[in-house]
Amino acid sequence: QLWLFKADGNYANGWNSAYELEGGGDIDATPAIGNIDDDDELEIVVVTWEDPGATSDEITHVWAIGHDATLEWETEYDTDSSGGWDDDEHAISSPILAVIYSDDGKNNLDVFTCTTPKCFALDGNDGQDGGGPKDQLWDITLEGRDSENRIFTSPAASDVDGDGLIDFVIDGAVYSADLADLTLRTSDITITDSDGNKVSEVEENQEVTIYPITIRNDGNHEAQNVDIEVRLDGIDGQLLYEETIDIDANSVQDLQTFNWTAKGQGSHDIWVMCLVDPDENEEVRYDNNNASKSLLVRPQYGLSLNITDSFEEVDVGHSATFNVNVTNMGLQTDNYTISVTVMNPEWEISHPDKVSNVVSNTTVQFSVSFVPAINVISTIHDFNIIATSEGNISRTASVSVDINVKQYYGVILEMPLTDQRVFPDTILSYPVRVINQGNGEDSFDLYTGSDWGAEIRIDDSPAGEIFLGAFREVEAELVVETPLDASVGDFKELPFTAVSQGDVSVSSSVTTNTSVGIMMAENAVVGVLPGNNASFHLEFLNPTNQTDDFTFSIESGDPGWPSELYPASISLESGSKGRGWINFTVPNTAEPETSYPMTFAFGNGETLDRINVILEILPLSGAHIWPIHENYLEYVDPSETIYFDVRVTNYEENDITVDLSYQEDWVPDWVIEFNNQTSWSKNIPGGSSTSVTIGATAPSDAEAIETFWLRVIASSAGFDSTYFDTNLTVNQEFGVSVGQMST
Repeated sequence: QLWLFKADGNYANGWNSAYELEGGGDIDATPAIGNIDDDDELEIVVVTWEDPGATSDEITHVWAIGHDATLEWETEYDTDSSGGWDDDEHAISSPILAVIYSDDGKNNLDVFTCTTPKCFALDGNDGQDGGGPKDQLWDITLEGRDSENRIFTSPAASDVDGDGLIDFVIDGAVYSADLADLTLRTSDITITDSDGNKVSEVEENQEVTIYPITIRNDGNHEAQNVDIEVRLDGIDGQLLYEETIDIDANSVQDLQTFNWTAKGQGSHDIWVMCLVDPDENEEVRYDNNNASKSLLVRPQYGLSLNITDSFEEVDVGHSATFNVNVTNMGLQTDNYTISVTVMNPEWEISHPDKVSNVVSNTTVQFSVSFVPAINVISTIHDFNIIATSEGNISRTASVSVDINVKQYYGVILEMPLTDQRVFPDTILSYPVRVINQGNGEDSFDLYTGSDWGAEIRIDDSPAGEIFLGAFREVEAELVVETPLDASVGDFKELPFTAVSQGDVSVSSSVTTNTSVGIMMAENAVVGVLPGNNASFHLEFLNPTNQTDDFTFSIESGDPGWPSELYPASISLESGSKGRGWINFTVPNTAEPETSYPMTFAFGNGETLDRINVILEILPLSGAHIWPIHENYLEYVDPSETIYFDVRVTNYEENDITVDLSYQEDWVPDWVIEFNNQTSWSKNIPGGSSTSVTIGATAPSDAEAIETFWLRVIASSAGFDSTYFDTNLTVNQEFGVSVGQMST
């Protein structure tokens, strides 16, 4: 019977009476208590023995009783002792609980119990082998343990030999796993010089002997066909030596001797590895099969660089300073030149040009400072600091440093023209350039007023915010519609405001003034490339009560380029409107990204109204073709070739491929060549130009005074084509032929 009481002497819950171990025989061993099925509850493990008769073997019963007095499992075994009749098969030894079987991924306690002359390991979940076909996990037989030499004491379980596996102490003897256990230690790797002296550092190109390397088998089983590899600087490094050995249990064996010529300055690791096939040689453990020993290789001239802190965070205009240690790894005193790789020139970098007179095996510190300019973007920037030996310039060392440039915020608005005069019921646009002046990505909220239909648009769509990268810009516009019933002189001021989302205290604003007048430009801001034409289309109203003649003119700001006003004057009836235009021929030499503000006046002898306009010279991009000489009109005889020299310029930072062709249908039957070739294509470096001679040969049957236009086209992928146009006129031939008449 099995009884369970609480501390106050009363029955435990579920134990209103004794638990009957029916058919189990006698109890001589004390029970064990533990969680054997991983269910967070304790179980009671009891061992009993049953004697069926004087001539029969005793039977051992192992019981697992739950905390609530229910049977978890019961198993039995017959140890069948060969001597002592049946008296030595009494289950006297108490069971123990330990984690014996863990292949099922569980950490529950298992049962270990002994009855002369055998011991059994039982899975705590079912009392057998954890759901397998066997009656137990495993068992062992203790030789010579019968008759009077019975097992009386309880076993114990612990890692006695420190190999990571559980061992069993049974009646004064220790039982361990029957496995190999290959072990490598740093102290078992010996490196000697040519005189047989043990060394930890050698001169470069010196030959060393690596012997002995001692391999240990601390296990209880022989290891066969073990591959040993010796590698340099890691388990996947250069193979220096390999050998295959057999090694008996509890023995050591030395590898054969071999030599290595020390190469490469600095510290090297000699790695020795036992490559064991676990199916052929099952080991106690595999984490001690590798070991390494360091060897310092010192050249005549050599160095190493190291840095304690390789990361700094800095504002633009402030300094990030790194202290770098240079160590003379060579045998000679040396000087070291210092350099820094610079990917972005917008940094001010300070460092010594040279670190001098560094004695062998000593370390000298120097500093390198980095100051980012205002236009350095907010991100992590990488730099390499390099030191080069003067004694042997092939010897270099480097360290990498990272600098995080902090973000600052800024925005500006560029509006070329802030005031316009238009008619009532007119839609007009104020171009605005929104520029992120911060050094990091940012989004900007865009605001304007609510009068006169004011609306901010980007790419012809309403826009309330815009995302821009560092120092990037976008073209926007403020669209305004004057009321139908507006009178001359009415005006409205409307803002255009951009506010940084990254820092709402950062903003920019411009104010427009839209007024109603009697003269307006269809587009008050006109952009043009150098060498092209620009036109302002004007509209005006006769405000008088009679028909009158009116003129318009450039009152101020005339850039001085060839221009044409049409018409010179215009007669308008009272209240009627008229149109005209002013055309400018922009020279090739016009400076890109410059603006020319002008005032146009309108009147009938006296000035009745004025408007302001802006002529913007647009930036050049892609490839452009320019005449080297201003020859836009040439004369040529039939079959004659006339030549033009042009310059092809790449206005991009990167290389682009440019192709030259011509408008064939404009010059039928003419032969056009580029540097005497029928086609021309060239990769032009960024910011560079090249000259090309264009030959135009007139057809032999070209008629006199016939005029052609030659258009040469410069094309590059991703950019608009540009043109060079010139007029070709065929000369008229004059002459007289004199002949003799026959008589």
